[in-house]
Amino acid sequence: MLALEDVSLKQTRFYQEAMAEGWENGRENGEQSLLQRMLMRRFGELPTPLQQLLSQANATQIEQWADRFIDATTLEAIFGDFKNKN
Repeated sequence: MLALEDVSLKQTRFYQEAMAEGWENGRENGEQSLLQRMLMRRFGELPTPLQQLLSQANATQIEQWADRFIDATTLEAIFGDFKNKN
């Protein structure tokens, strides 16, 4: 009986939307974590304003910064004037 109810729950729109949102949040968190790790490896400890900016970023912003990371030699080349963005 529980298995039948479980299948029914998984077919609901609410469940599917909640799962999709969870996957999206997990993906964003993973991308943020990876970018932060790469930045720290190249540039050392990140300034607090930059850490805050990263923690509030959406997936599109993270992807743009990750693309810039490839050729950047400074944090400013990736983020611009991040100290004044908050």
